[in-house]
This record gives sequence, structure tokens and C-alpha cells, in this order.
Amino acid sequence: MGESSPQPLYRPRRSRLHDRVAPFTKFTVAATFIALAFLLPGPVAPLVIFLGLVVPMAALGKVFNDLCLFLLKGMAPFLFFLFVIYGFLIPVPQGKEILVLSIAINGEGLLTAWGIGTRVLVMMSVLATLLMTTQPSRLMDDLAHNGLHPYLCYMILAALTLIPRLRQRAASILDAQRSRGLETQGNLWVRIRALFPLLIPLLYATLADAEMRAAALDVRAFNATGARSRFTFQKEGRAEPLVRWICVAVVVFAAGGRLWLLLI
Repeated sequence: MGESSPQPLYRPRRSRLHDRVAPFTKFTVAATFIALAFLLPGPVAPLVIFLGLVVPMAALGKVFNDLCLFLLKGMAPFLFFLFVIYGFLIPVPQGKEILVLSIAINGEGLLTAWGIGTRVLVMMSVLATLLMTTQPSRLMDDLAHNGLHPYLCYMILAALTLIPRLRQRAASILDAQRSRGLETQGNLWVRIRALFPLLIPLLYATLADAEMRAAALDVRAFNATGARSRFTFQKEGRAEPLVRWICVAVVVFAAGGRLWLLLI
């Protein structure tokens, strides 16, 4: 039985964001949110972008619960260690510490952690929302149609589907090795011994998959020059080109304002 095609984060839904907005427009809006999170000064701006723009976008795409679960699993440990490192492990400047239960906390470090954490939160949540509401193949096809080089499209698509493919293949190899009597549960030494019978088949399977994909690309004339035809055409609303130009103008204005603040 063949393996199903992995979809990294995509959640099939019936929503306006899934069906009525072109992938290139969603990509442009997501890139704008990320750029604004890093360009706008102050620690409050990224949080406002997250609560005022990203959360409504996820709700519009009916993936808010999935986004919360993704952030809880992926971002919560990162944010926890970020605040611990900047708040407790970095030396506190003299006279700038905050005493909580006789424990000196680095106040400036907490503000730095807040700025880094909220910006990374915006970036991860926007990208997750984009991928949850857009099939990777349709996104890459639309980006290629709008000028992105096919090599870059394939590299991005391969990166998006790499982890799910490896996870799916590792699970099948693990089941096969368990059926042959391999012990994978027990103490640390038992788990370490079980790594080699799992990693070696996974490595060979990954190399074979890469060779098969390279052959498939050659058969489909991936290196051919000239205009490329499309099998699917994404409909977009009349206002979407205007929305994309507005996004570009907002980013240019924010970048110019940030540069002006740095020069004065």
C-alpha cells in the first residue's frame, strides 16, 4: 500500500480564506504582518499585530483552535526558556534589578525577551495560519505563476513536506521493526540500541526517495526553458491586486519610518 501524500499543516475547511483568497495574496499579507512585527518599534506593536490581525485571520480561516494547539506545542517551551534565560540567567545590571521574593530579576532582560518572543510569535503564527489554509502545492504554483523561480518553489515545497514525510516513514519503519521483535520500550540503553535499526533504514529510504524525486523531475522536464502551462488556475477577487499593492506600500512606509527614526 502506498503512502499518502503528507500535508504539513494544511487543514481542509470551508472558509473564505480557504476558497476565496488566492494563495499569492495570502502570502503577501502574511509577509506584510511579519515585516511590520519587526519594523514597528516598541514592545507592544507585535502583540497588537498578533491579537488584532493574526487572530482574526485564523478565525476567518476556521483554524483558530488548530493554531492555538500548534502554538502551545511549538512556542510555549521556546517562550518559557527565552524568559528564563533573559530574566534569570543573564547578569542583572546594578540598580536595575527587580526583586520578587528576594530573587533578583533582570527587568531589561525581560523586556528584551518580550520583544523577541512576541515577534517570533507573530512570525510563527502567521506562517502556520498561511499553511493551515493553503495547500503547499497550490501556494507554490501560484508563487511560480507570479514570478518566483521554479527551483525556489520546489525547494520551499520540499522543505514544507520534509518533516511530515520523515515522520510518516519513521513510523512505518518503527512498526516494521517492532513486528520483527525489536525492543523500543524500556530504559535508556534499550532506546539507544533501538536507534540504529531505525536510523539506517530511514537513511536509505530517504536517499532512495530523493533519487526517485530527481528522476521524476527529469521525466517531467523540470529543467526545460520557456513558458510553463498551468493545470490549475486560482481565481482571485478584483480587490486582491489592490490589497497586495497596499501591503507593499505599508511595508515601504514602515521601513522608511524606521530608518528615519534611526537617523534622527
